[in-house]
Amino acid sequence: MRRVSYDELFRAFSNEIRRDILRTLEEHDKCVMEIVKELREDQTTISHNLQYLNRCGFIFVEKQGKKRIYKINERTVKPLMKIMEQHIQRMKDLENEI
Repeated sequence: MRRVSYDELFRAFSNEIRRDILRTLEEHDKCVMEIVKELREDQTTISHNLQYLNRCGFIFVEKQGKKRIYKINERTVKPLMKIMEQHIQRMKDLENEI
């Protein structure tokens, strides 16, 4: 696996479609057409963003016959997303206290 830079990591999270893809893959593994249907985006956009996430190691691809099944990186990305959500919630709570 190639080395991923901080810029690539933050660029992956800064893109709304990529974040939506990661959230949908948190639920369960999916093929591209399931993601397209759920996010209501065109296949080219979803495929392009899946490639970026795969290059960064955020997701993995498994071939099942003619289908490609996309899976979130359970070991590193899923916990990272949970930490980010906790941070966002804490910041919202602090704003409400002010």
